[in-house]
Amino acid sequence: MANNSTKFLTSVKGRAKNKDSSEFVSIILLCEKPGRRMKSYGPTCLVEIKGKKIIDLQIAAIKSIFKNFEIVIAAGFESEKIVKYIRKELPRNINIRVVENQVYHHSNCCESIRLCLNNVCNDRILIASGDLLFHPTAVASVIRSRASVLYQNKTDLSNLEVGAIFSEKSLIGLNYGIEGNSWAEMCFFRGRENIECLRNIISSVDYKNRLFFEALNSMIDRNKNIDAVYNKGPESVKINNIKTLKRMNSK
Repeated sequence: MANNSTKFLTSVKGRAKNKDSSEFVSIILLCEKPGRRMKSYGPTCLVEIKGKKIIDLQIAAIKSIFKNFEIVIAAGFESEKIVKYIRKELPRNINIRVVENQVYHHSNCCESIRLCLNNVCNDRILIASGDLLFHPTAVASVIRSRASVLYQNKTDLSNLEVGAIFSEKSLIGLNYGIEGNSWAEMCFFRGRENIECLRNIISSVDYKNRLFFEALNSMIDRNKNIDAVYNKGPESVKINNIKTLKRMNSK
């Protein structure tokens, strides 16, 4: 693992060979919850790593892969700070907007994803956690199939808690307490059928307080094939507690 945040700014060579680079892609970043005992730090996407905000590092990784994209931020906790930062600090040429989950106190990420999907008219969608530091290679890896999740080797440094079970390249399920591999909290869907399946699942009242990996498991239960793709680049790191933040800033 690299010692500072510069690894998350590195471009992937040969982007022109990536058939998805010219396709219009919608990226949903889930930023509605504060980190654990981190409310005083504000929204986690605005937390700084080596002087750079997480959202800026994410945008840099996204721009190195896609030429034509939009970013939809699912906000909740202190959403006005995210809106203010986007309007005042980000370049005008970045296609980015905020969808607010006003009931984030009483709901979970499935509800935030539902709100975002209802504001997206596209059949190529990347969904990732808003507190995730990811390298461009992670993005390039996960967009290779019609439906896929990214996984990596489980380490204490990455702070990723949901494990992944798969057979060959097909995902069998995601859950806590699984040893060996972690879901890197990023997935990609191409095609209206897969996206509508996800939308139908999370539109159920039963999913208002559920986590995203539970919806992905339900897609598998409905016989949707989801590929499990290994993160070949630097590991993604989830910045959702003070310990991980301090560790990343100290190296």
